[in-house]
Amino acid sequence: MAGEAKAKKEAKPKAEKEAKPKAEKAPKAEKEPKAPKAKAEPKKRKPAAAEGKAKKPKKDKDAPKKGLSAFMLFSKENREQLKKDQPDLSFGEVGKELGKMWKDADDKTKGKYNDMAKKEKERADKEIAAYKAKKEGAGAAPAKAKEEDDDDDEGAEDEEDDEED
Repeated sequence: MAGEAKAKKEAKPKAEKEAKPKAEKAPKAEKEPKAPKAKAEPKKRKPAAAEGKAKKPKKDKDAPKKGLSAFMLFSKENREQLKKDQPDLSFGEVGKELGKMWKDADDKTKGKYNDMAKKEKERADKEIAAYKAKKEGAGAAPAKAKEEDDDDDEGAEDEEDDEED
């Protein structure tokens, strides 16, 4: 019995295979063993000058900061109150909410902060001008002192030559 059931199972799939016409397959090409791949090297970036971009000068850490904008002054005053009213807001959500508040603010409120921003800008401009003047004055002084030192040395050599004669 077991042999007959096995023969039927084998016969059935053969009959199904014969009933369906098969598309002829091309013989498989022999595969060459693959060499292990080396890790890809990271792309090297070209220097900024080579890309046609001018190099950005390094920021002076001692330079005074620019004045705050009207929105930044508004945010500075209202951030803490917003955090107290809605403590569950994330950092980004606080910024979004402050933006909405600024957008919805009336002209009187915006005018107040715009006036504050103008004063802040004037203050910052004065500080920057004073800093630049100080920096230029300080940068030129050591160069003059060095030149004076060089002149003194030459005079000393002349005196030594005179003493030998």
